[in-house]
Amino acid sequence: MVKDSQTSKLVEKTKLSRMSWPRNVVFAVCLFATLGFSRPISASSAADTLETRVWTSNLSDSAQLERTIVRKLQENPEAYEHYLVAELSLRMFKNNPSDLRYLRQASEMSQQAIELSPNKEFGYLVAAQVLDLMGYKNEANEMLAERPSFGKGWRTSFVRGVLASSQNVDQGSLKEFATTIQAPDYDAELVGIFVANGLEASYSGAGLVVKLEEWRKHLDTSAIQMSLARALDETGKNKEAHQLLASLNKAHPSYEGKFADAVILYTKLKNHKDAQKLFTDIVTNAPEDEMKVAAKAHLGKISLQKGDVKTASKMFESSIALTEERLKWIAFSHKAYTESAKLQDFAVLLDTLRTQLPGSSYLYALQGEVLSESLAQHAKAVESFAAAITLDPKRSEFYNGMGLAYYRMHENDKALATFNKALSIDPKDATARYNEACVLALMGRGEEAVGSLKQAISLDGRLQNVAMKDKDFAGIRSNAQFQTIMQDPSVTMGH
Repeated sequence: MVKDSQTSKLVEKTKLSRMSWPRNVVFAVCLFATLGFSRPISASSAADTLETRVWTSNLSDSAQLERTIVRKLQENPEAYEHYLVAELSLRMFKNNPSDLRYLRQASEMSQQAIELSPNKEFGYLVAAQVLDLMGYKNEANEMLAERPSFGKGWRTSFVRGVLASSQNVDQGSLKEFATTIQAPDYDAELVGIFVANGLEASYSGAGLVVKLEEWRKHLDTSAIQMSLARALDETGKNKEAHQLLASLNKAHPSYEGKFADAVILYTKLKNHKDAQKLFTDIVTNAPEDEMKVAAKAHLGKISLQKGDVKTASKMFESSIALTEERLKWIAFSHKAYTESAKLQDFAVLLDTLRTQLPGSSYLYALQGEVLSESLAQHAKAVESFAAAITLDPKRSEFYNGMGLAYYRMHENDKALATFNKALSIDPKDATARYNEACVLALMGRGEEAVGSLKQAISLDGRLQNVAMKDKDFAGIRSNAQFQTIMQDPSVTMGH
């Protein structure tokens, strides 16, 4: 018998909070909520210049940012201001490619910038990016090539680097960024954000640490330091990472930096007290609601580690109530309770959440999984899965969960009927087909079991290795057909 992991994964597969950056900005994206501070470096940790915000800010503030830039354009309608409007329009288009008006606006504004100042780089920067988006990559590169058609400042090599990264030439982009920092008056923080993410895309481990330290000699920005702290932490140099972050937060305080340091303090250095202070500061003062949510969730995890279940529950409830991405933080709390071996308390939390989030089939299904798999409360688990199925009757994984609860209760007839129901919804559900084979084998229906097992393995070849060790097949292990399935590589061709 195999567990259907889809119920838990349904939570993890929901849309995750991340910066709305195109591929040429974010080279590597990780969940800062569950993996500490492994999140793309953003303008929140850098000098918050208007141009930097245009390139890197979270587009949740796009309306306010657009108003600010348009006002600036009205006050001073020069090429640079047209460039800012065009660049923001490009970001909006990349975030929503179906809305072509943003692409048209970017193109029009870039053309106006060229007409206003044909000897300056501003309009050409956006025009090249428009060409790149339209698939004319060679023409885009040619427009910004080293030739005297217009005056080139640091932005030309910077945009060439951006284009190189969008064309999956990360080493080429780093070379262009190296050229950028040789020019006068370049925006160090903006370039640092792209360099940090570019290095993380091209290197890892100790090699990444070395490269970041090399770049830091010439580009000692908040973004580079944050990235270096992350790399140090991931290579086990937790104290060095903490020291770097503490120094950065002292010189250039940011809630992203505080969040990063707090995670290291309690997860790696076991310093719960200082971590709690930092998280509490974030909850009280951070301008980003999602960061407050993350800080509360981590405070809940710390409370669990300290054995304070009551406070943990309050923190998790509060964090989940404050966000639209509730399933993500339910998954985070599930993991925290699992690591603390307090799943009975998690089941209680789920009861509370069900009253706050009525109609959530996933909460009922997750509660059923926890009750059956972890707490051996199989009858209650069946009730939870039944509620989930009532709310969402087309989920085969919900029937799988219920079938597993019946299986653990040794009610094979009910288990078989439930797995059959899952298969009627999704005939290609390999887990349901495999579990059907297990129950059939336990019921002494060997030939039928072998037939179901063969179908399951054809859907997912990995199940062949699972079946070799599965005790449910002990009664048919000597069956010739079973042996053939276990030894025939062609059975896995459907995987």
